[in-house]
Amino acid sequence: MATHSTPAGVVVEYFETLRWLANTARNAPSPTEARRSAAMSIILAVTAVEVFLNLWFRVYATERSTQEIKDEFFANLASKITLDQKLTQWPLLMLGKKLSLKTGPGGAFTKLKARRNSIVHFESTNDTVHASNIIIHGLADTTDYDSLNAKSAQEALQISEALISEIFRLADFDAETSLNAQVVWTGSDPLGKPIAAGPAPWIAPHVSR
Repeated sequence: MATHSTPAGVVVEYFETLRWLANTARNAPSPTEARRSAAMSIILAVTAVEVFLNLWFRVYATERSTQEIKDEFFANLASKITLDQKLTQWPLLMLGKKLSLKTGPGGAFTKLKARRNSIVHFESTNDTVHASNIIIHGLADTTDYDSLNAKSAQEALQISEALISEIFRLADFDAETSLNAQVVWTGSDPLGKPIAAGPAPWIAPHVSR
C-alpha cells in the first residue's frame, strides 16, 4: 500500500535525520564513532539539498511559473540532470537569478560537495606504501575521511540549511517569509518563533506522516 507525504514533509524528514546524525557525532563516545557519523552527515547534507531542490522547485513551478517555464522545468527534471546542473540552471530559470557557486552559501556548498565526493569516490585507489621491507600496493587515500569529526557534521548541517536560505533570498522572500519557509521546509527554527499566519499557499505546510 502506497504512503504519501507533503513535499515539505519529505525534506523535513531528511533534515531531522541530518540533525540526529550531527548530534550523534557531537555526543559520540570515541573519535572513530564521531567520524562515522560525520561522514554520513556530509553525504546526507548534500542529498538533502538535492531533495529540497527537486521538490521545492516543483511546487514553485506548479504554483508560480508561467506555462512555458513550467514545461521547460518539468522536461528538465525528467531528463535527470545532475545536482550541479540543478544548482546552475534552476534558480536562473525559475527565479531569474543566478546562484553563486563560488562565494557565499553556494560557494560553501560547492566545497561541501567536493568533500562529499572525496569520501565517496576515493579517487586515489592505487597508492603504494613502503615500510621497511614491506610494500603494500593498491591503497586508497583516506586522508579526508580520517580528518572528519563532530565539527564536520555540524558544518555540513549549517551549510545545507544556508544554501536553502539562499534559495529563498533569490526568490525575494522577506525576512519573515524566509524564516517561515525555513521552518516549513527544513524544520529549523533558529529564532524559536512560531510560524506566522497565512504563509504563501505554495509553501506547502508540513503534515505529519
